[in-house]
Amino acid sequence: DRTGNTTFVDAADAAVPPPGSTPTPTPDTSTPTPTPIPLPTPVPTATPTPTPTPTATPTPTPTPTPDPLAGFVAWLETWIQTWQTWLERLQVGFFP
Repeated sequence: DRTGNTTFVDAADAAVPPPGSTPTPTPDTSTPTPTPIPLPTPVPTATPTPTPTPTATPTPTPTPTPDPLAGFVAWLETWIQTWQTWLERLQVGFFP
């Protein structure tokens, strides 16, 4: 209130500096000072460990399996030669 009472200072009087004095700046409390937002610390990316290339194990050369018909063919050739020999002898003996 502005009744001339000097002992009572209201908010409106406190905001007005007395004449001839240098006003002291009062900090503005209407807007709060923004607190700085901390930047996220970068997460170190893990360097991928190189996967070892598998060494090729040499494939064993397969042992050649004997042809099951090879033995039969050899026996058949022997049998044919034997009969040819007997037939030749018979032809010579019977047809001179």
